[in-house]
Amino acid sequence: MLQITLFSGCNPNEPGVGNADIGYEGFKSDAELFYEFAYRKESLILNALNYTSDGFTKAPFEGTISKTEFSKFFAELEELNKEADKYVAAIQQLESSGVLQRPTQTRGIFSSAKEFFSWVSGAGERNRERITTIASNMTAAERSKLYNGMRDEWKNKSKNEADFWNKLQKGDYDSSAGQIYNDFYHDGETEFSDLAQEKGLTPQKIVVNEGAKGVESGANVVLDATSAVVPGFGTGTTVTKVADNVEKMTKSESWKEAAEHGFHAASDILEEVTGDIGYTGFNGSDVVNAIRNKVDETVFKKDDKEETKGKVSITDKNKEKTKSIVIVEKKGGATSSDGSPSIYTTTKTGISDGIDMLVKAGKWLVTVINEKGYRGTVEVEVEAGKVTVTEVNTQEPESDEEGPKGNYEFKSTIDNFQIEAEWVNDEGDIVTSWAEHSEEWDGFEPLTYKDGYFVTTMHSDFAGEENYKLQIDFKNKKLLLAEQIYDCYAFTLKNLPVVSWSDEKMIFESSGNDLYDRFSYQNILEGCNRIVGVAFESNSKARIEIRKR
Repeated sequence: MLQITLFSGCNPNEPGVGNADIGYEGFKSDAELFYEFAYRKESLILNALNYTSDGFTKAPFEGTISKTEFSKFFAELEELNKEADKYVAAIQQLESSGVLQRPTQTRGIFSSAKEFFSWVSGAGERNRERITTIASNMTAAERSKLYNGMRDEWKNKSKNEADFWNKLQKGDYDSSAGQIYNDFYHDGETEFSDLAQEKGLTPQKIVVNEGAKGVESGANVVLDATSAVVPGFGTGTTVTKVADNVEKMTKSESWKEAAEHGFHAASDILEEVTGDIGYTGFNGSDVVNAIRNKVDETVFKKDDKEETKGKVSITDKNKEKTKSIVIVEKKGGATSSDGSPSIYTTTKTGISDGIDMLVKAGKWLVTVINEKGYRGTVEVEVEAGKVTVTEVNTQEPESDEEGPKGNYEFKSTIDNFQIEAEWVNDEGDIVTSWAEHSEEWDGFEPLTYKDGYFVTTMHSDFAGEENYKLQIDFKNKKLLLAEQIYDCYAFTLKNLPVVSWSDEKMIFESSGNDLYDRFSYQNILEGCNRIVGVAFESNSKARIEIRKR
């Protein structure tokens, strides 16, 4: 029986915690893209597990892949690959804004997702290698049969047979290589399938190989099993409702029995495809750990769950029935030693009614983003075998109509702030380097009050036009937001601690690790050197002074 723990709240001065805010421009869209990515990733992985276990009627990887299933798997993978750039950009922006945690100054969710995207983007090349390896062992006459039997849509991309094989080897057909392999394998007029079997390149072994890497590299971010909302993207019919596969897995006696035996048979099958042509480089034990965690999510090991996991029950103080995205992150972001996920995401209409998520015991950050883009975050400590009840608040902050509206000016100081940026050297290679960024103004700049913010625009030889936006909570004596926007970048500080406050002057300051937690950046303009990291020393400092004119 799970015990219930009421979580009363958190430190309201923590960055992004306790107060609803709208985030950066484009934040809501990025959050939606992150959920869409998580859903599509989970759909792809669960479909691979479905196909390779005959609809979960057999243990993991013990089924037989049909021609249709092979086609569906690689079509879905390629559709995801086509959209990868926008998902990568959204994850980077969310991470740099602090919404997705950065466990260290050099590794975060993007770093862990990078391997997944690398697997996705490399599938075409691996299928090309499988095709050319088999075709190179066929006679010219047999290869001509393959070419002549191809679909017109692929033939029409080449002048003739020689041009096709040349373009195939150069990678021009990589986006269709999975489908081409599938057609070649099932072409009964050639010896392609016989040679493929001799080399261990059956459709079953290929999807096991590919699916295993997807399971392993996608293990850090998980779509919660309760998620029933299919995001509205145009990907044809290949994306299966995740809930359908979860239900099949939950009811599978074969998977339950395999879990009770530690998935030893699955480990043996994975060992068989290790080193095959097009081997994806997965680690068998990591794959099994990831599968074990998926099975654990579907209630097979209740006793084990109560020993290691707890439930976080989330409600929203905002009673509007809007569709909200929920992101639950392990504080610090690091994956557990057993490979259990560090980020769960789901979505639901009406979070005020409550939503339950099962996570590993430990400290977690719960963020809810509503349809208007307002987010609320709380920190909870989940105990094994217990229910932790917590409430977030995505209500739009009441405007402080009683606060002062004008006659203010401000000054900003930055010391020992390190930026890591990507740039192209003379040889055309992309390289990274660190540079120090410090600034101290000689005087104060006047502010204008507009739509709840104090704003000003400056001009400099270095950055051109610079726009500043400050949000001050006069009632609670807080600087909620300080944003500096160049043509290329945006730098943001949130909930900067107050050093002194009077009717005439306010001073806010942060340094060291505290500054790192409150700072975020955003790359805005394509063509600029791209910021990929920041670092702060113990003597790094940000200081903002605001005074009456």
